[in-house]
Amino acid sequence: MSRQSWLWILAVAADTLIVAGPSAVMAAPAAAGGTVSNQKVETTGVYRYVSGQDSGNCGGMSFETLVWAPAGGGAPFKVMGPRGFMATLTAGKLYEIKMEKTAAPGVSTPPLIHEHPKEYTVKAGEDLPGVYLFQNVVDEDVGGQKRTGIEVSKFAQTIKLWLPNVKDDSRQNVPDPKLLGKAKALKKDDPVKVEFTPGQVPTVRSLAAYAPPRDGEFVEATTVEVGDQELAAATVKIGSETVTAAIAKGSGDAKLASLLKRLKAGQAVTISLHKEGDQAWLDDIKVADKKAEPAAKKPA
Repeated sequence: MSRQSWLWILAVAADTLIVAGPSAVMAAPAAAGGTVSNQKVETTGVYRYVSGQDSGNCGGMSFETLVWAPAGGGAPFKVMGPRGFMATLTAGKLYEIKMEKTAAPGVSTPPLIHEHPKEYTVKAGEDLPGVYLFQNVVDEDVGGQKRTGIEVSKFAQTIKLWLPNVKDDSRQNVPDPKLLGKAKALKKDDPVKVEFTPGQVPTVRSLAAYAPPRDGEFVEATTVEVGDQELAAATVKIGSETVTAAIAKGSGDAKLASLLKRLKAGQAVTISLHKEGDQAWLDDIKVADKKAEPAAKKPA
């Protein structure tokens, strides 16, 4: 089925189907007089399939309405597609989809998918808050100033984050050498824990290679001094190593500190942390899943 045919269906169906799409997709509509704009906007992303329904026939052609939710959380939205996709999708699974809308001022029709969704495999750490896949170091003019930054991706969406500038010995602005050194040590698609200040020029506050969760034994909730701050921390035994990981101030710190109060000494936990120099930072901690006991052998 041609794209032109589907765009005609969307123009006809627009008055009866109310759809909220992702913000990355711009307005898409039929132009006045029944003609369809040739301008198209496409976006590719990773979404969790929720449900679908057969939306019947229109102009002798059949179509489905598919409901998706952003992989990282957010409100579900609807997309139209040709009949047959729904039967191959599994609710709750992640898929990479390409959506298309036509663009004309003042009118909106639902996003359209015309390529089959591809099942998406989450990479290590990608589904955790603040963890991205490193892509490369970039140098660009930003607001008339030369800046160095990094490109990172998450669920098939790539963003640029800029390193803060500092003064060197000659009083010239240069990218923070400590953060730049960490960035240059990373390889493409390495998972990386990033904290940044959002805005027109999103700026990196901290950067560290991500380490996957490990099983350990909770020792105690404590506090540590980092610079001029006293921070809540967890002491955990991981294998033969005992680590005290601090909780950074900011998003999620109150939740983590509350979790520590409910843990008991000797309790099995799963812990996610990263290190910056000699300092360990706690990203997440939870009670370890109980391993299933092997079934007892029946007597012969």
